[in-house]
Amino acid sequence: MFAYGFALALTASLVLISSTVPANAGGGPAKLSKADRQLVAAASVNGQRVTLLFATLETRTAAVASQLGSLGAIVRKQDTDVGYIRADVPADQVDAAAKIDGVQGVEADQTFSLTPPDLGDTPAPEQLPPDGSTPAQNAYMPTRDTGAPQFVAAHPTWDGRGITIGHLDTGVDIGHPALQTTTTGERKIVDWVSYTDPVTDGDPSWIKMDRTVNVVGGTFTIDGRTYTGAPNGTWRFGSFNENNVDFSRLNGSAAAEYDVNCTNRSGTSGDLNRNGRCDEVFALLWDGTQNGYVWHDSNADGSFADEVGMREYKKDFAVGQYGRDNPATAIRESVPFVTQIDAADGYVSLGIVSGEHGTHVMSIMAGGTLFGSATGAAPGAKEVSIRVCLFTSGCTAHALTEGMIYAVKDAHVNVVNMSIGGLPSLNDGNNARAILYNRLIDKWGAQLFISAGNSGPGVNTIGDPSVATKVMSVGAYWTSDSVFANYGNTAVNSEALHDFSSRGPAEDGGFKPDVVAPGNATGAIPTWLAGQCLSTPNCGPGLGMLNGTSMAAPEATGAAALLLSAAIQTGHGHNPAQLRQAMRSSARFIAHYQAHEQGFGLINVSGAWALLAQDVKTADISSAVATNTKLSGFLATPGIGTGIYDREGVHVGAAAYTRTYTFSRTDGGSSTFGLRWIGNDGTFALPAAVTSLTFNKNGSATLPVTVTPGAAGVHSAILVLDDPKTVGIDYATLNTVIVSIPLNAANSYKATVAGSAFRFEAGQPKAFFDVPAGTTAMRMTLHVISGRVNATALHPYGVPLTASSQAIPLTTGPATITRIITAGPTDGVWEIVDAASRAAVPASSTYEVSFEAF
Repeated sequence: MFAYGFALALTASLVLISSTVPANAGGGPAKLSKADRQLVAAASVNGQRVTLLFATLETRTAAVASQLGSLGAIVRKQDTDVGYIRADVPADQVDAAAKIDGVQGVEADQTFSLTPPDLGDTPAPEQLPPDGSTPAQNAYMPTRDTGAPQFVAAHPTWDGRGITIGHLDTGVDIGHPALQTTTTGERKIVDWVSYTDPVTDGDPSWIKMDRTVNVVGGTFTIDGRTYTGAPNGTWRFGSFNENNVDFSRLNGSAAAEYDVNCTNRSGTSGDLNRNGRCDEVFALLWDGTQNGYVWHDSNADGSFADEVGMREYKKDFAVGQYGRDNPATAIRESVPFVTQIDAADGYVSLGIVSGEHGTHVMSIMAGGTLFGSATGAAPGAKEVSIRVCLFTSGCTAHALTEGMIYAVKDAHVNVVNMSIGGLPSLNDGNNARAILYNRLIDKWGAQLFISAGNSGPGVNTIGDPSVATKVMSVGAYWTSDSVFANYGNTAVNSEALHDFSSRGPAEDGGFKPDVVAPGNATGAIPTWLAGQCLSTPNCGPGLGMLNGTSMAAPEATGAAALLLSAAIQTGHGHNPAQLRQAMRSSARFIAHYQAHEQGFGLINVSGAWALLAQDVKTADISSAVATNTKLSGFLATPGIGTGIYDREGVHVGAAAYTRTYTFSRTDGGSSTFGLRWIGNDGTFALPAAVTSLTFNKNGSATLPVTVTPGAAGVHSAILVLDDPKTVGIDYATLNTVIVSIPLNAANSYKATVAGSAFRFEAGQPKAFFDVPAGTTAMRMTLHVISGRVNATALHPYGVPLTASSQAIPLTTGPATITRIITAGPTDGVWEIVDAASRAAVPASSTYEVSFEAF
């Protein structure tokens, strides 16, 4: 089996998924979503508190915290610079808390589960792994698709040097050979911290140091065990028993790697130091101060004589090892760790990763030599590693928020990667975290790159928080070369989007994803793990092939690091708005995909630099236009979005209609913007002879767009506003219309769509069925004519029904299989997505999918 990367999916029920709250300028009253209210209701029954995240006006943060306290809330974290509060609020005071003056957004805390994309069948390997002869430009680590290694070859000093990347993930294997130094010989990982909460998260990697021991002559006894070789004096003591944690969860799909050769494993125990036992106790001594020292009995032998005191990593860059490596073997038998102290609460961290994911992601964006002469996109860059995922399960929304604040505000990184996200139904980019992420970008000048999600290929499956307006959301792309190198199989087309890559638009019609980048790569994984490549023979320890939009986001982050490195060295402008405009404007639109699937298209490093080197001038423009979806009424301004998104009520043969945009600008003087379309199939049209739009600072202008529904399916295009006097595209909106087949008496409430699917690609054409009100159940039928195909229904909210009782698995034809769907509400436009097996022979599968309403 091989391992793969992922953007993490939010665990929640189908209908009550949204955790968004519309922002309000004055701070109240804020509306709680259905999902939040469901959590509140459950807490009320149990007499519990609800953990809420607040985005506040920065000037009102302290006052909001004070008023929360008066409501009986426990304020866990607050930051007045950012306008952030995390508080445990009594369930009966949640509405009052949301209405406090100064609150701009509020959402219930959530946990994102570690759920990889469904990759279907694994193809038979046909390719050898990379080796010492692999060149810098290769298909295994396909940074060449964005032009990153070509850019470095042409400009050797613009290789990311001078740039520090913030990386929120599962933590990084700090001992991996490819992650040690930059191209200039500097330390690559300059900070390593955990941002899980030791008090509230139940993360066993935080050890409570709540006892005291007195060491005399290097010896002390506690819990019936005598320890030797310890430093004399009075110390805080804590311990960790391997029996308490299932270490297999640390490695994602490489489930049992921590437990290799464990001879006495029982229950959930694991082998941290990889010596074949699963019941050992690791003791820690701490001097009790934030800047002090911690001693780890790292091999659990009861002696500190072979240990050294360690301070927090960024102070001394000290790295320890749980266990002892055998240099005679290729795999590493020990696990590296760093020290972290939470003096306020009295905890010390074990300082280890919570999975393989983070190591792989870092290697893509900034890794040193991985194999042959191949490196990550920006090998000269440094990194701040921030573990935001729990030791035993998923990643919390509060860790994603507080870790991001640390990266941008406190660690002063230049750019941030986060390959984590979920899929709420109201993915409109308007929740508390999105508000805070946009604020961090604006105030501290670090651009955020976030994976688009792996819930595709359905419409409106774009993940949160990549939907935040100023975040760069990145979808996953492949070439036939990378498919052959990394999967050992052939693809029909030379390039395409991964079938799992989440598609836009956002619920408000928002322009997401922004761009796409390679979504598969052979890169670093922790060196105590066996190689995880598809190819045979095995690629060796510390190397694995992972895929997902998790791999696409670091490709984009590494590309940005190259551009920032070049701009800083040459004195050109490089603020986040300039960087976004250069990268979006220079991307290559992929001809056989629509705008809602790819945004502006594939990143082009050299093209982006050609624009950034001209000192990009940006415009602060916003747009508003009517939308029509099942959730339009829940937008910040009900029924109004940022781009056309009409999902409901547009049927085959419908008459043309008009949507009128209002564009506004809050900076600059009077400007005339040229108007044009990208990817328009004729669905959208401007008024005759209208080729430009003029409006002034603090002014606005309207623009009618005629929508002419065509064939059944999805139709999307980019509307570009481009000032010819400036470099790059100044503003753009995404426009998406779904033309559905109504299920009614005329067709006996049943319709069928025929389609085909290539290996590694989503089936075409897309099937959309308008289910009438009053429907209580539906039947989805997949008839596979040839090949091997699956089928998944998407709720009108844009949420895939992936449960085995509702989705149809890969089925070999000729065959027919059905599913009964009862999830409600059932009325509205449903989408059926299909994909072929990656191992299917022949390469093309044909099928029919039917949808029937009862």
